Amino acid sequence: MTRGDAPAARRGPSSLALLEGERFVCRLDPGRPLPAPPRSHRLWSLTLAHGERSLVAVAAAMPEGGSRNGPWRALRVGGPLPLGLTGGLAAAGVPIFVVATHDTDHVMVPAPVDGAAVAALRAAEHPVTGAAPGCPGPGAAQSSSKTVL
Repeated sequence: MTRGDAPAARRGPSSLALLEGERFVCRLDPGRPLPAPPRSHRLWSLTLAHGERSLVAVAAAMPEGGSRNGPWRALRVGGPLPLGLTGGLAAAGVPIFVVATHDTDHVMVPAPVDGAAVAALRAAEHPVTGAAPGCPGPGAAQSSSKTVL
């Protein structure tokens, strides 16, 4: 059985890591050269679909031109993305943007509400490492140190 074959009920809560820094989603202008990925990056994604070209990256890696949306904070999902994870964020009124690769999913939330997103995820028993501004760790005795990924 592969990781995607396990029934959602048996998967349990996913662990999440709040990546450091803010990202933007950019619609790239058609006809312009596609950007090359930076040498060092935590999350950089270029998507080409149906004539659209979108880039997810930190501000320093964004090319000139195009329209930007953000800032966003990214949560790296440890393991398969459970369907209930996004429902908890929706119930808290937190919009999401998802970037997926073969083995890893990233759920992005608007930076101004990252504290609310982390609180909603922890309330749904999804462990979150890293700290969102204004959102202390899951226990009063725990610190709100950041995990750099």
